Amino acid sequence: MDGGVTAAARPQKVFGEPDRESVRRGRQEMSSQPPSVAKPRSAAAPSRAEAARPPKPTLERERQADSERSGYGSRIDRIKKQWFDTVAELKKVTWPDKEATKNLTLVVIGISAALGALLGGLDWILQQLFALI
Repeated sequence: MDGGVTAAARPQKVFGEPDRESVRRGRQEMSSQPPSVAKPRSAAAPSRAEAARPPKPTLERERQADSERSGYGSRIDRIKKQWFDTVAELKKVTWPDKEATKNLTLVVIGISAALGALLGGLDWILQQLFALI
């Protein structure tokens, strides 16, 4: 026994924290980097990059742009966007070669025939049982 302390009563070691034994012995892990100090940022002064950017569009500007367009033009734009997105996604697809397509087609046909025969046989058996009743 180790001092009458059961395994359930011992505290669990937390990852990243040194255990009591290593601290007592002076074996605590030391960091090679100095501790970082958080510097308060002033929100009033924008950086050069933020000052050079054009202003972000506001909701009012978007509404003006939408009201200037007719409903027909925006619908066509949405259809065009959908078309180009679909074409882009289809270019990303890795299509199977001819041999893989043939093999997978035969697997689907075989499983379909086996399940059809199984269900057909089960149906015939149940019909025979109900005919006896």
